[in-house]
Amino acid sequence: MGTYGYELKRKRVCSIVDEKSVTHTAANFLKDLDKKFWFSIKTVQTDNGREFTNDMNQTEQLSYFERVLKVKGIQYKKTRPYSPWQNVKVERSHRVDGERFYNKAFKSLDDLINKHKRYIERGNNVARKILGFKSANQVNEEFWHCMA
Repeated sequence: MGTYGYELKRKRVCSIVDEKSVTHTAANFLKDLDKKFWFSIKTVQTDNGREFTNDMNQTEQLSYFERVLKVKGIQYKKTRPYSPWQNVKVERSHRVDGERFYNKAFKSLDDLINKHKRYIERGNNVARKILGFKSANQVNEEFWHCMA
């Protein structure tokens, strides 16, 4: 099991996925994410994990994830290898999620998925100092209202 996530103005969209190591899973998450928003994604940044990119020492072919990005015209940025500080938000969210969510017991896969959905929704509705004491959902609503 793994998790893919997306953040816009601190709003998180995450999904429990079956396999973390397959580029198809990452690409399918990207396709699903694209359907959830009325705007187009301009740039994606990831680490150099095998779920995103092929080992350039073994092949110069693009991974499925990279090909989907290319077809969609999305700019792809990769962090430098062994540089977790370049993806500090993701690293921090993984640590916090582990502490607050993933170390719990779940009765079934459906239980995990349902509780994860509630966990992410609740997090998007918590007021944060960095957002002017508003929730990520409130900030995003105001942002998209101004853009319309």
